[in-house]
Amino acid sequence: MNRYLLLFDIDGTLLRLYPSVAAPIFAHAIKQVLNINISLHPSLSFAGRTDYGILLEILNHNKFSGANLKEKITEIYDIIYQNFQKLLTNETITILPGVRELLELLNNDNRFTLALLTGNFEKNAYLKIGYFNLQDYFKFGVYGDFIANRNELPLQALELANSKKYNYNFLPEQCLVIGDTASDIESAKQAQMHSLAVATGVLSKDELAKYLPDLLFENFADYQNVYSSILDLFNIK
Repeated sequence: MNRYLLLFDIDGTLLRLYPSVAAPIFAHAIKQVLNINISLHPSLSFAGRTDYGILLEILNHNKFSGANLKEKITEIYDIIYQNFQKLLTNETITILPGVRELLELLNNDNRFTLALLTGNFEKNAYLKIGYFNLQDYFKFGVYGDFIANRNELPLQALELANSKKYNYNFLPEQCLVIGDTASDIESAKQAQMHSLAVATGVLSKDELAKYLPDLLFENFADYQNVYSSILDLFNIK
């Protein structure tokens, strides 16, 4: 029996973190650890990015070098994590429509392996999905702890899945990247994987359609249709 790897983004795909929550937390952590005063430029976007890449951009905008960022990154992530722990409430984060039901359907189908593919650093990824008890749906994940370029993540996920640690044997065409940004679609194409886009993030369905994902949905509210569409994509009978 063929198996298929489904790689899920978090923010804007599974969950919605309300605007203006994350940026001040990142800025505070940099200031506290590196002891520098920084400002956040209005166009700073977290969508389709890795946390490491976002930190580098904040430093570059403030004319500071990111050369020694890796030396301090664990300390910075610890402070970000602690502040997210305090701020995650039902008013600041929500689970998106149909997500839990879709994950349940896919998880109960033994032809699918679910994993995370997210720009979040690992601890924060599990903090967010753990708030809604989604963590057990995912067998493993790849994260944005030390990678600036999100396009590297799909192939990293494939390599991890096929490693001795997990011992799968997926081909790129057996993989589906599921996300809400152009970066998700483009990274899937670069890795020769399929893509599923959902317009629950910053881009509309029409905007996402320009990047030609294999599947495209307004949201996951009709989770049965999403599930059936994934089966059809892989020609699963």
